[in-house]
Amino acid sequence: MTDNSPPSTTDSSTSRRLFRADIQGLRAIAVSAVILDHAQLLDFHGGFVGVDVFFVISGFIITTVLMSSSDAHRLFSLMDFYARRAIRILPVAAVVLIATLWAGSHWLPLLQTQSVKQDAWWAVAFFVNIHFAHVGVNYFTQSVASTSPLQHYWSLAVEEQFYVVWPVVLLIVISAARRVKVNQRVCVVAAAVTGTFLSLCWSIHHTHTNPTAAYFGTADRAWELGVGVSIALLGPGLWGRLPPVMRASMTYVGLAGIMVSCLRFTSATPFPGRAALLPVLSAAAVIIGGTGSPRGGGNELLSRQPLRYLGDISYSLYLWHFPVLIVVGDVMGARFTTPWRVMVVLAVVALSVMSYHLIENPIRHSSWTSRRSSRGFVWWPITVGVVLVVAQIVTPTLSYASRIGPTTSLAPIAAVDAAVQAGLSGDAVPHATSPSLLTASTDWVRLGKCSAYQALTSRICQMGDARGHHRVVLFGDSHSVMWTPALQVVATREHWQFFPVVKEACGYDWYVNYRHQLPANNQCTLWYHWALQQIARIHPDVIVMGTYANTTWWKQGQIQVLTDLHRYAPRVILLSDTPWIGSPVDCLLTRGATQGTCLKRLRPLVVRLNHESADVARASHSQFVNVFGWFCRASRCPSVINGLIPFYDGAHLTPEYSTYLGRALANALNVTGANVHPLANSGGA
Repeated sequence: MTDNSPPSTTDSSTSRRLFRADIQGLRAIAVSAVILDHAQLLDFHGGFVGVDVFFVISGFIITTVLMSSSDAHRLFSLMDFYARRAIRILPVAAVVLIATLWAGSHWLPLLQTQSVKQDAWWAVAFFVNIHFAHVGVNYFTQSVASTSPLQHYWSLAVEEQFYVVWPVVLLIVISAARRVKVNQRVCVVAAAVTGTFLSLCWSIHHTHTNPTAAYFGTADRAWELGVGVSIALLGPGLWGRLPPVMRASMTYVGLAGIMVSCLRFTSATPFPGRAALLPVLSAAAVIIGGTGSPRGGGNELLSRQPLRYLGDISYSLYLWHFPVLIVVGDVMGARFTTPWRVMVVLAVVALSVMSYHLIENPIRHSSWTSRRSSRGFVWWPITVGVVLVVAQIVTPTLSYASRIGPTTSLAPIAAVDAAVQAGLSGDAVPHATSPSLLTASTDWVRLGKCSAYQALTSRICQMGDARGHHRVVLFGDSHSVMWTPALQVVATREHWQFFPVVKEACGYDWYVNYRHQLPANNQCTLWYHWALQQIARIHPDVIVMGTYANTTWWKQGQIQVLTDLHRYAPRVILLSDTPWIGSPVDCLLTRGATQGTCLKRLRPLVVRLNHESADVARASHSQFVNVFGWFCRASRCPSVINGLIPFYDGAHLTPEYSTYLGRALANALNVTGANVHPLANSGGA
């Protein structure tokens, strides 16, 4: 992220004293981990911890700079500090925002350009982390097609929010300490350590209760910057007293801890919370261990080229890599394979080199701002104004309406037949759909506290006929949650009680932690054990579960889960997965789209996985319902069916279409009968 190297306004001797080449190398490690994770290269599934390493570095460098600007007679200038921040971060950040808006208007789906515009507004104001937390963005479960190319700006927002508060707190504490004539460094250290501890406690609690909001929260991340702050305040005078051998060893231990985090952490790791202690303390060990440049330590490796240079351009690398990966990945789709991702990463490096030498450095070292640092404030209104204007100009205006319910009374299979014919005839995209094309991409089933999506436990909610004498449980992840409206129709029709016991963003092999692929305390497995206890208390007659066939050992995981569920109900029914046709909205809002251009072919891989799902049901002695006929006919899958948008993202049902399938699902499940009715027309599967 931001390069918080000593400001150009300090004299050269001070700059040399504050500069540490090993920290530039540590920046290179951090940004490389993030890029490898986002580019899905080298199995760096936990590369997101690079951001946490950046936070520690930033807290350390900024506090070092602020304290070095103060002495016994004067305090640092807040105005100079904020002006220098503007010079340092705004020009490149604004250029990347403008470039992303322009690229999005040309190559991203029309609807996504609308959300990118909103994200750019929040990003230029440095509140985009709050925006993402509010709308419920899950950092770990976004597909390329639905991920904002500006999502990485959340960490920049956290830093800048911290920088607004911390210098003010530092100034107040130092001024108060001088006024009452007590040791100002002791007071500042006490304030920093207390704030860091409180933030850590909140982060642990919030990660447990609301992990999505915790991931983006400034209060949840402040302790990571606070660790760097505390290291700087305790100073080289303390750390330099440690034996050189110990300091050298600490650098290697710290680098090993960062590497372990990158390789062992996954999207199932509760984060930040306790898990963030490993990368944060590891980064702290590298910084402390590098004090005084001990011989033979990892600091010597970090101080060498090309790591130092990668550290120099790390801010540009961080800003450019994500929008380039997202836009290119969206354009290429399934063709965006490893060789292409490697080439894109190399292109990002080249782009960042140009950005560093043509934008960053010339503006940072401009004589116009060097003569009077307060001129840096001019960058705030310029960048905000330009980004807002560009966002408004380049983003196209869309006008689509919503309707209520399906267009006709056709049953799902007949409606699919009609939709396929409309596609083959090249009919126009309807102006009014349910849900509207403008809202469908965010129109998913929301269960609130009745789901453990943002928690390790949830309420057990009854959503059927409260007076019913039989009970049906819906169990599983988001591919089960999407059937909630349909099962509500089933439960109401059959006069059954209905209980969802669900947690999204987990694979079934993660629930049972198959082959111990995740830490023992991962949130998916912890919830699974809790969920089985709740199901045992419900005593269901039937358990229904959706299929999710997109994790490493999904078959083994589903067999084990289904086998476990048989202990709690006499009937367990497995629904097949949906056909995974890609986002209907993205296609329908493509320039020049018709129902024909958005009539998708059922992929052989999806057909094979569907057959394997049936095998999973047989192996676990569960009943199986193939749902493909409600979406596809003769291997053709329409994007609009009976005026309804079937999927919000290509795999998950919209609530409207799920409700529409309620009667058909009731007939297929036959919850009151001895056997499940076979579903006619498998859609080519």
